Amino acid sequence: MINFKNRNGFTLIEVLITLAIIGMVLTPLIIAQSTALRSITTLSRRMTRFIYAKNFLLESSFKLLFEKKEQEKEAKQVGELKDPPMKLTYELKQVSENSALARFKGLKIGTVFMRWQERTGPRTDKLIQVILKPDEEKK
Repeated sequence: MINFKNRNGFTLIEVLITLAIIGMVLTPLIIAQSTALRSITTLSRRMTRFIYAKNFLLESSFKLLFEKKEQEKEAKQVGELKDPPMKLTYELKQVSENSALARFKGLKIGTVFMRWQERTGPRTDKLIQVILKPDEEKK
């Protein structure tokens, strides 16, 4: 083995060991950051869908409750978004007579069903709205 008296650099073994240690330290950090970023993206998409669904709920309930003059027991409205791709269905129903809420006259339940496709398969979620609209006959 040759012994050099002027040693100004690192040997190849020292450099490889240092790179291996840096790799072992940084790998879990990169994986944790990637997982957090994926979770944030998923939650952001879901929040965007809920905001669109809330707007659809408010617009649909306003149209069905205040723009239609006739009193209907049930009504339905369908919508579709392109970005993010999602199908929305709004249903307005009277409270069931078997329900404990049936004693409140003029109570209606509005529901928005959200349907969309993800990589893991089809997803569904819903928003529920309780509306108290007293009968207009009590003048």
